[in-house]
Amino acid sequence: HPRAIFNLGNRLASQDRYTEAIQAFYSSLHIDNSSCDCWLSLSSALIQSHSPTDEIAFSLRNAESTATRSLSNWLNLAQLFLDNEDLSKAELYFNRCIGEIANVVREGTEGCYLGLAAIHRTNSELVRAERLYEETIELFPD
Repeated sequence: HPRAIFNLGNRLASQDRYTEAIQAFYSSLHIDNSSCDCWLSLSSALIQSHSPTDEIAFSLRNAESTATRSLSNWLNLAQLFLDNEDLSKAELYFNRCIGEIANVVREGTEGCYLGLAAIHRTNSELVRAERLYEETIELFPD
C-alpha cells in the first residue's frame, strides 16, 4: 500500500537513513505519483542526502505540481526551496503563505464580527448589533 511505504520512508528519514528512505518514497510514488506529501518528503530526503541537483529539481517540480492550495504545502515547499538555496522560489512560497494567512484572518475576523452582531440583533440588543455592523464596515469596507 503506497501510504504504508510512504510512512516507512518517513521513519527511515527521521533516522537519517536517507538512501533507504529515498527508495521507499520512490516505491510509493511508483504506485501513486500524485501524493504531494510523498514528493515533499522525497525532496527533503534528497536535499538532506546531498543528491544530484537534477534529481532534487525533478522532485521539487513534482511536489509543486501536485501541491494543492494549502498553507501547509506552501510552507513545506518554501522551506525546501530555502534548504535547497533556491531563494526566489522560497520567497514566492513564503509570500503565498503570508497572503493566505492574511486572507484567513480577514475572512475569519469579518465572520466573527458579523456573527456577534447577529447574536446581539437576535437578543434585541440593537445598539450593540448596530455598533458591530458599523465596526465591520469600517474594518472591511469592501
